[in-house]
Amino acid sequence: CGSLKCMCEPGFSGPNCQEDVCAASRCVHGKCQARYLGGNLPIVTEGACLCDAPYSGATCEANPCSTVAGSDCNGHGTCVAQSETTFTCNCQQGYRGPTCNISCVGYCQGGDPPGAWPFGCNGGLGHASFCGKTGGCGYDDKLFNQTGQCCFAFCDACDQMTCPDPGNDCLLPSATCSHGVCGQFQHRVDGAPCQSAYYGACKNGVCVSNPPLIVSPTTPTPSPSTSSPSPSTSSPSTPTSSPSTGSPSTTSSSSTP
Repeated sequence: CGSLKCMCEPGFSGPNCQEDVCAASRCVHGKCQARYLGGNLPIVTEGACLCDAPYSGATCEANPCSTVAGSDCNGHGTCVAQSETTFTCNCQQGYRGPTCNISCVGYCQGGDPPGAWPFGCNGGLGHASFCGKTGGCGYDDKLFNQTGQCCFAFCDACDQMTCPDPGNDCLLPSATCSHGVCGQFQHRVDGAPCQSAYYGACKNGVCVSNPPLIVSPTTPTPSPSTSSPSPSTSSPSTPTSSPSTGSPSTTSSSSTP
């Protein structure tokens, strides 16, 4: 563009729009956000790919909801991918736990109809709520230790919290939470794709640039000719003079007296 400024089309960046942001994003099961959010974007961004549900990962390459144990949420919830290896379950009403594996359904018989959540109790108070096997309600944490009581709402601090994002796309979000305490972050495997560097790949928990090697096409060099010009076989002709075969005639004169 010379001294002029290039106004890049969506998905391209750089002084001469030479950087294909979406090619570097490598989105597998998703859309490159640069195609939709305009061209004046940085070359790298951790959220480069907008993943199609239920895919996750830096390049939307993984679906933990089909590969990780428990991701079926025991048939009582919907799996939501968090990373390529972690997920959460959005549980149906009346079910809770990391895989919707805990419920008072079938135990508490209060309510109308009997046994239907919230079992004749108030489940929206914002703290632990209990129902009795044959009816009755309780809202005291001490009931955790009381036989015959089943907690049906706000039973674990983890049910009401989201573990923080690691802020590093080469670290996995915590896959565990216990009593309101999130587990530690884990490194993604070396070589895993990441987006905070151009054509990034994880190495020791850090995203480093690893662009593909571009080989410039080479122009074939003509080989030197091995043939030399043939010398002329005809030599220049030298003019020759043919000797005279006749001798010059001599005229002798005699005087007659």
